[in-house]
Amino acid sequence: MNEKNSNYIKVEERFISESMKSPLLSKEQEQSLTKLWKNNRDTKALEKIILSYTKLVIRIASQFKHYGLPFNDLIQEGHIGLLLAIEKFDLSRDLRFSTYSRWWVKATIQEYVLKNWSIVKIGSSSAQKSLFFNLRRFQINGEINYEERKNAARLLGVKEKFISERESHILKKDASLNSPLNSDTIEEWQNFLVDKYQESIEDSFIKKDEKSTKKKWLVKALDSLDNREKIIINARHMCQTPDTLEKIGIRLKISKERVRQIEASAINKLKLRIKNFIIEQESKTKNKNLCRIPD
Repeated sequence: MNEKNSNYIKVEERFISESMKSPLLSKEQEQSLTKLWKNNRDTKALEKIILSYTKLVIRIASQFKHYGLPFNDLIQEGHIGLLLAIEKFDLSRDLRFSTYSRWWVKATIQEYVLKNWSIVKIGSSSAQKSLFFNLRRFQINGEINYEERKNAARLLGVKEKFISERESHILKKDASLNSPLNSDTIEEWQNFLVDKYQESIEDSFIKKDEKSTKKKWLVKALDSLDNREKIIINARHMCQTPDTLEKIGIRLKISKERVRQIEASAINKLKLRIKNFIIEQESKTKNKNLCRIPD
């Protein structure tokens, strides 16, 4: 830890220690100090409010310690909520600031926990927040059984499917891919991840072989066409920018309707020829397997 961070922590600890000794404000003091800050931007008034209600921030922040986040960070987020409460507090309403600020402090800390719990967004709807912060009390040995899931769904006002789809993500924090599989090995989780988007060598070879075979079949099939059919198929299907029926008709000195008819006939010929190639290939493979001597 460097000297700057060390000094910062000491100042923060001293501030918290002083705030714990500060008495809570009366309703009249709340109104007076809040008015001084809102109307005159009196920093001493703001400091007194924060000192008086830091113990409230600490008490609320302590409810979220089990989420594995630094406690000082939770307190800082709580202070942000306290500042927001001061700005939003309506002096005309007959309401204690301590009651009003409690909601802002808790909401700000909850938002911080949600954002830092996982790299995968959990969600910010009221149902998702309620599920995240209440689901843990229904777990037994880190899991939720059928009865507890049913009970949780009823109490939280959500469907069982809603819980089952999210429970593993909520109950288990993100783990590093560099973590060892267990205490008995140095092998890391990332070593066993399979990239579903990356083809295996076998699949790549098979696809390449199939592509080569289909290309040979197409070349052979094209050889079965007459010269005019080849010209039309090449101009319509083998070029990057296909020619129109009319343009090909002018070139061959026939109508565009006749070009369309020849094209359709040529395509049917190609399909039939390639189909025969496939049948021949399947027949050869079948005969080869029949001739193989069993183990």
